[in-house]
Amino acid sequence: MRGDQLVQVMVYIPEKVTPEQRKTFESLREQANITADENDKSHIFSRLKHIFE
Repeated sequence: MRGDQLVQVMVYIPEKVTPEQRKTFESLREQANITADENDKSHIFSRLKHIFE
């Protein structure tokens, strides 16, 4: 597929979590495929930089 893609991401952060939910979130954070690569972060921001200039 070629062309631009418009993506809308909505993130909901719960105000309160149960101990079981917290344990689940913490176990997900430890998974290798969940961590973000610092190079990916900088690449995304460099691509969006022109919007804020």
